Amino acid sequence: MQLNEKHCVVIGAGVVGQLLSARLHESGCKVVVGARPHQAAALREHGIRLRGQGEASPRAITGVPAVECIEASVDAADYVFLAVRSDQLAGAISTLSAVEGLGAVPVVCCPLWRSGVALLDRRFPRWDYLLPGFNGVFEDGVVRYQPGTTRTGPLAPPDNPGNPGNRELAELLTEAGLKARHDPGLLTFFNRSLP
Repeated sequence: MQLNEKHCVVIGAGVVGQLLSARLHESGCKVVVGARPHQAAALREHGIRLRGQGEASPRAITGVPAVECIEASVDAADYVFLAVRSDQLAGAISTLSAVEGLGAVPVVCCPLWRSGVALLDRRFPRWDYLLPGFNGVFEDGVVRYQPGTTRTGPLAPPDNPGNPGNRELAELLTEAGLKARHDPGLLTFFNRSLP
């Protein structure tokens, strides 16, 4: 996989969004992060600041464009990561809906309930889900995180069982330094265990 040919948009600049953005950027992907104005300004000024478990001091990842208006960047993306809270998912999806002819694969990265699956825009034939395998918190503007195994899998709307899943997403994340595995049964897991 040619990482330097991948264009990824990350909507949301929380712990998950910043860690994904930094790792993808460091691996050679073209990354744009969409954030609220105050978050975008902080990211432009200081970069993404990470501190992994066992690291003595934080490191700054610079060069990741942070923007408030993401629509122009989404149009050319291979992946659009919706790294927002569950209550912000509808707004993030409406951002995608504003872009005609989107060829990207939307990837939901937030906790999801059955009611959330109903929000998925039927115009996109594929939806993937990323279940983060890392824990993280913000502390003094630094993302402190502990790595684990991330799972990815297909997330098809209830009336669209045709999403076969995307092994390439797990490969992309693994090459970016996030241990990931493809789990085609992820939607079944949600249907059994979530309200």
